[in-house]
Amino acid sequence: MRSAEDSYYQSLVRSAEDSYYQSLVRSAEDIYYQNLVRSAEDSYYQSLVRSAEDIYYQSLVRSAEDSYYQSLVRSAEDSYYQSLVRSAEDSYYQSLMRSAEDSYYECLMRSAEDS
Repeated sequence: MRSAEDSYYQSLVRSAEDSYYQSLVRSAEDIYYQNLVRSAEDSYYQSLVRSAEDIYYQSLVRSAEDSYYQSLVRSAEDSYYQSLVRSAEDSYYQSLMRSAEDSYYECLMRSAEDS
């Protein structure tokens, strides 16, 4: 039969061990979720155009931004809004590049015509 002292030390060690493993698991979990949230946040801000056109893009994704900060939902909804913002950004840059390319060729052709 175990003495009260043995039981006390066993429960003390077990308690310390449980706390240790819980904190270890919790820490890993916290790091995982922090990285997940940080990564999503970084992607979100990276996908925003930091320029005069920000106003346009911010209004486009304002509802997504509000939802994101209010609930910090790491879900398909976030992915949807991120892809929506990214798509808008891509479209903007594609049209910008296309416009610049057109202007370049137009200028080049006109220069050749003048010659």
